Amino acid sequence: MLSVSSPLYDINKTFEENFNNPSFPSIKPPIRVWPDKAHWHSLLGYTLASKIGVAPCAVTTGKGIALLSQLGFDLLTYKTIRSQAHPSHPLPNIVHVEAEKLLDYSDLWAAIYTKKLIEEVSSKIAISNSFGNASFEPLIVMPDIAFAKNVLAEGQVLIVSVYGTGDSLSAMSKDFVTAALMAKEAGADIIELNFSCPNLIKPGEPLYWNVDYVSNITARVVKSMGDIPVLLKLGLLREQESPLKLLISIARAGARGVSAINSISMRVLNQMQGPAFGKRIYSGVSGYPIRRLALQSIKKLAQVNQDEKLNLAILGMGGITLPEHFNEFFNSGADAALSATGMMWNPYLAAQFHQQSEL
Repeated sequence: MLSVSSPLYDINKTFEENFNNPSFPSIKPPIRVWPDKAHWHSLLGYTLASKIGVAPCAVTTGKGIALLSQLGFDLLTYKTIRSQAHPSHPLPNIVHVEAEKLLDYSDLWAAIYTKKLIEEVSSKIAISNSFGNASFEPLIVMPDIAFAKNVLAEGQVLIVSVYGTGDSLSAMSKDFVTAALMAKEAGADIIELNFSCPNLIKPGEPLYWNVDYVSNITARVVKSMGDIPVLLKLGLLREQESPLKLLISIARAGARGVSAINSISMRVLNQMQGPAFGKRIYSGVSGYPIRRLALQSIKKLAQVNQDEKLNLAILGMGGITLPEHFNEFFNSGADAALSATGMMWNPYLAAQFHQQSEL
């Protein structure tokens, strides 16, 4: 399999610069042997050529999705959008971090440090990001979503991640609905409500921890979407936490599935013991080190889903950096498995998975 010398996203440029002029390395999508349609998969009323895809990240705007669809990812998630333009945080937005082992819950209380030296990237890629959910104005976002939708082949599906803000439940619900309607009009097959990060009711409390807020917003969005399936994006489940109440509530609200997990919030410091992202002490850690925690969350979600017969689709993600990691998520109960950080540093990840599956 061909290798790539640099990632799909230039961490030395702003999100806006990467969007307008993506510095994709020279990548030639390998010729894909598509599976016989008899072996395709059903998900939320759609037919997929495979159950692997990409999670929302800075790469997954129109041009990125166009490339990734050719590289063998079939469930493609457009990065989180807002109802109005919102700038990204100042640089840096992504840093490499020192994390040579899989994290446990006990590790999350400690700080994690930026790397002194960036050597050749391996399957243990570990980064932290702090973008602030940047989004362009609707006049730019909606045509870009439409472009992403139009480049997909048969057997590929477009999810659009949306985000809402407001100083009250009513205002937040309305903003989520507005963003979801934008995505629907632009051509989204599935809507994903980003309740994970940085959606906060107050500092330290991500929105997905509040069942009442989540179920109310979900019900409002579901009502406005008609036949378009609605997913909820969740972050890491707390160690002793059962998702029972949350999953029952969102199923009653009309959600069709969940996607989990997002990057994990940790204190990220530089070599001088200062915050790696200016004044922002906490940021999302992703890549290789979070996979074990992600799999534990998926197992909890899948168990409750099965026990309560909720019939929710479960999209698993978090730390998929090798092709065999997709199967770990399937074996833990995920209906589909998606990569973000792993894909950004190894665009051939899907092609490698398909190649192994053919053997």
